[in-house]
Amino acid sequence: MAAIVKIVDPDNGVGTDYTSLSAWEAQNLDLVTAGDTETASCRASSGSADTTGVTISGWITDATHDVTIQQAASDAHGGVYNTNVYRLEVTDANALYIQESYVTLDGLQIKVTSTTTTQRAGIDRKSGV
Repeated sequence: MAAIVKIVDPDNGVGTDYTSLSAWEAQNLDLVTAGDTETASCRASSGSADTTGVTISGWITDATHDVTIQQAASDAHGGVYNTNVYRLEVTDANALYIQESYVTLDGLQIKVTSTTTTQRAGIDRKSGV
């Protein structure tokens, strides 16, 4: 089993695999058949926000072949919102909607701004997953 780690960096710094979490998610991998786990390690090498909402959908996972989305160790925020490190900031959209089982979130900063009366969520999960 391979533990695959992909770097998400809106600033496209050295070693970046994807410039948004949404672009990373579009892989829609079958981790069970591949025998892998997948981690999105999120950083902002120059402090830019990731501004595209993300829906985690189309992945095939199980308890052994799972997905982790984490704040990169280099972008630790110490529990205080920090605009110098990776953050998912969206306007008039849900920031993160999870439609798959076996998805772990670790240390992400999320901000949702709504300019309308439509209800929006920072993190939402499909019922039953």
